[in-house]
Amino acid sequence: MEPLLGVALAAFFGFGAGLVVALAATSRSRIDVPARLGAIERQQRAVLDHLGVAPPSYPDVEELARQGRPIEAVRLYRRHTGVPLIEAKRFVDGLRPR
Repeated sequence: MEPLLGVALAAFFGFGAGLVVALAATSRSRIDVPARLGAIERQQRAVLDHLGVAPPSYPDVEELARQGRPIEAVRLYRRHTGVPLIEAKRFVDGLRPR
């Protein structure tokens, strides 16, 4: 019975070690995603600049921000672009006069 127990324990710990390695590799790849996405966005912007393509403008959103109506501007920007709330807020905050 003892050899069977030894085999079972070895299999259990081997599986556990494999699981730890797999989880470590997964978490490492998640860390790289924002950096990789940033690099892709910079490359995309460089290509668009090279081709002379201007970034989209949202005059209605800009006007609301100038009027001091940031909530409406954020809502409208999200409707135009579909971005998350925090990204829309950052965009509108960048438009507002200091």
